[in-house]
Amino acid sequence: MANIAVHQPIDFRIAKALQAIDHDPSTSIPNLATLVSLSGSRMRHLFKTQVGMSLKSFLTDRRLNRAAFFLQTTQMTIKEVSYLSGYSQSPNFDRAFQKKFHCSPTCYRNQQRQPIVLWPP
Repeated sequence: MANIAVHQPIDFRIAKALQAIDHDPSTSIPNLATLVSLSGSRMRHLFKTQVGMSLKSFLTDRRLNRAAFFLQTTQMTIKEVSYLSGYSQSPNFDRAFQKKFHCSPTCYRNQQRQPIVLWPP
């Protein structure tokens, strides 16, 4: 489950939502709300109160971290990584990825694959 500093016992519905997000970060807010029997607005409010950040920001962060992992460890195309990370449109994925990592997915993949050079030889 997500590593979250909690100062009060976490609501069981938020714990269940966090487990679902860890299992599938591409899940939607309406699906999470339905899973835990809350309205979307109540889900967002309770999540922010319990976790300390908005549900949308949390999901975006998880999706982009998942994408970064796929870019580092697989040969999947950017479009495949985008889709598996929960983005149905590549331009949205590209924009969000660039905002978080300050480079395009292609650039990120290339930077992560640079050989390590030990200095001095």
